[in-house]
Amino acid sequence: MQYIVKSQNEEIRYKASSGGAGSTIIKYLFDTKEISTAISFTYDTTQYCYQPILIHSFEEYKQVGSIYHDINIVKFLSENITKIKGGLGIFCLPCQVNAIRSISKKNNIKVYIICLTCSGQLDISATHYLYKLLRIPKNDIKYMQYRGNGWPNGITINKKDGSSVFLKNWSYPWTIIHSSQLFKPKRCFFCTLEQPKQADFILADPWLKELIEDTIGHTLIIPLTHIGQEILDELIKSNKLIIFASATNFYQKSQEPTIKKRQKIKDNPQTIKTICRICTNKLYRKIILRNMLFVKIHTKCISYILSKL
Repeated sequence: MQYIVKSQNEEIRYKASSGGAGSTIIKYLFDTKEISTAISFTYDTTQYCYQPILIHSFEEYKQVGSIYHDINIVKFLSENITKIKGGLGIFCLPCQVNAIRSISKKNNIKVYIICLTCSGQLDISATHYLYKLLRIPKNDIKYMQYRGNGWPNGITINKKDGSSVFLKNWSYPWTIIHSSQLFKPKRCFFCTLEQPKQADFILADPWLKELIEDTIGHTLIIPLTHIGQEILDELIKSNKLIIFASATNFYQKSQEPTIKKRQKIKDNPQTIKTICRICTNKLYRKIILRNMLFVKIHTKCISYILSKL
């Protein structure tokens, strides 16, 4: 069964990317002593990107919304495995689930995996290119957030001088940066993963007409394991998560573009391989990224090719 829910805690719900279910689960796991460690994220003002950190209480948890740049959670977990106390709560992408489950099992760590639906990650250089287009020097930035603080909201860049820049969700120039595929990690070109069975939950934005007027957010959540279902049942029963609806096809309806894209990857491997070679070629990228007109022409060509698949 698939559920659309929202956090009963209005602050958690508002700060989340969509509904606050993931943060509510982490809080519940800390409150019930199921975990003593979780991986959270903080904005690094020296590297101008988000970095993972270990926390040992919900009070340390940083609700940062979505993160649209690649983070090697598996490497971070491996390097910090000896610092984990008790059970572990972790957010990750579908491609990271199996490795996290394997590492945790090998080290006798009880882990709760919250998997985020992914339509393709970006390298941090995509965000740095956005700063360049907006003519914001990186060292002028105090903090940035991709989403959160309402739904679907957008990118907020807070500058050290007290001013801020806001871009609505999926608006120019972020749309063309994402659609260009010039900043996509190689593995993402070929990814066909949807709902990894080793995760306890999968979360997604409920892009549904029934919620088109929502401005704070709901979460589409699917429990994938027995323990995941038990936790969700308890959160709904205790009103920590408020259920809007349940059905068997919310994911298919709300994530239709992502599902179709994955099918195209399966059906057209050679074309996808060629696109990958073009978009990851260092000399080609260097030339195209010199001028936004070149980027627009490139993106139109790539989008046209993909639309005909």
